[in-house]
Amino acid sequence: MHPSILVKKFIKTILEKEPWFFELVSSNNVDLILLAGSVARRHYDKCSDLDLFLICNRKVQKDYALSPMYEYDFNGLNIEISLVSTEKLINDTENKENLYWWHKCVPIKIYNRALSKVFKQASFITKREIRDRLWTNWVLFQIYSESILKLKARNETLSIRLLLNQNISLMIDSFLSVNDVFVSHKWQGMYLRDRNIKLYEEIIKMTRITNTHQLIDYNDKLGKELFDLLKDNGFEEAELLNWAHCNLDRLTFQYK
Repeated sequence: MHPSILVKKFIKTILEKEPWFFELVSSNNVDLILLAGSVARRHYDKCSDLDLFLICNRKVQKDYALSPMYEYDFNGLNIEISLVSTEKLINDTENKENLYWWHKCVPIKIYNRALSKVFKQASFITKREIRDRLWTNWVLFQIYSESILKLKARNETLSIRLLLNQNISLMIDSFLSVNDVFVSHKWQGMYLRDRNIKLYEEIIKMTRITNTHQLIDYNDKLGKELFDLLKDNGFEEAELLNWAHCNLDRLTFQYK
């Protein structure tokens, strides 16, 4: 049975009979129900749950004393319903750092047509926004790399590794973004492995490094790979090398 059909059956036979949900719907306080998670992305396994987002106003969640999550066993499948505020959905039409919340989600029940349009905005990213995301990743990578060199002089090995981990995440996010993949850290490794096994294995190998000099060498290598990735996706070498003097408006954390 297709997941969306299974979810609709669950809603009709189980969820709509639950007192807390019946009361919400009867008072017109539910906006959307979305199929989310790995099932919505069609990339699931035997460990996967069936994840649903129930979208409603934050005040409603407080007034009805709703739990943040409800779990059900339906036909041997674990279903998790997460309460997500309408306010977050609206905010995420601008904040594309949270795109992974909504990208590839599937509307199952639409109670508020206006919010359905908002969902489409929150789950979509323009070419300009992707370019700004890549540019921001590049600038942050450079800032963190400069900090790594300073930390080396201070012999702050732990902080070096933490910043290197940030740079690894920026590299993975950049690679996945140009391949139209927007997922949380939980899924980045799996999606990277499926699309770039060479980079995946390089990063795994790096996790075994303990020598500070080798960690910094790896960070330099990663920076060159990010440089090449951005060049391959329309960025000029001159602007990448002159990143510190380019327009701040292109940094997503300046306008989101």
